[in-house]
Amino acid sequence: MTEKLKKIYPALDIEDVLELSAGSSSIFESHIMAALANTGATNHPYGPLFDELIGKHGTCHTPIVYPETPEVIDLMHEAGGFVAIAHPGQFDSVELTLQLAREHRIEGIECFHYRNSPAVVRQCLDTAKQYGLTVTGGSDFHGMNTKTPHPLGYRRISGEYCQAFLKALSGRA
Repeated sequence: MTEKLKKIYPALDIEDVLELSAGSSSIFESHIMAALANTGATNHPYGPLFDELIGKHGTCHTPIVYPETPEVIDLMHEAGGFVAIAHPGQFDSVELTLQLAREHRIEGIECFHYRNSPAVVRQCLDTAKQYGLTVTGGSDFHGMNTKTPHPLGYRRISGEYCQAFLKALSGRA
């Protein structure tokens, strides 16, 4: 994607993109758009230029190919990771979460996420209780250069859930 963009915007500095993505495990659209904003190409990283270039129908759009959920879970477990399903209400994956819980493939569920409806929160809490899973939650902070930045602390969970999460993690070291 960056190569296509470089042809259209020669002023785009790949080093700038890398610098903006430092601390992230991947380069995201937000890093690329912030670098384009640094060239003066746009004042609004998620405005018309985003749609024109890297939005779903943009000229430089590159589809992301995600691995299948079971494959990711296996890799995480092989690496000693703690697997919690993130915001199941956002991706319509409540049923998948329930299936993974029944199969004892996950250790936790992000019950508290700003996009989870009260009904989804209740269902996630019930599933966590039924299968002995850790309840997680958070602000879903992906950096300030996102469409809707939710700073750390935007969404909170109780100290009880935090303590249970830390206890679950402490047994994995």
